[in-house]
Amino acid sequence: MLAAEFGLNPSTVGPVLARHRVPHLAAIDPITGQPVRSARHSNVRYDQLRKSVARR
Repeated sequence: MLAAEFGLNPSTVGPVLARHRVPHLAAIDPITGQPVRSARHSNVRYDQLRKSVARR
């Protein structure tokens, strides 16, 4: 999409974006433009956490 918009070859645009450490479009929030953090900080899933809080 970007390559077509700028009239460049996609095989050129990809490495340029990677060189400048621009995340893949799939990893960017479309509204804010910020990278989406998908790393888990805990092995406890959200629904398991909700159940344990509800039991209290």
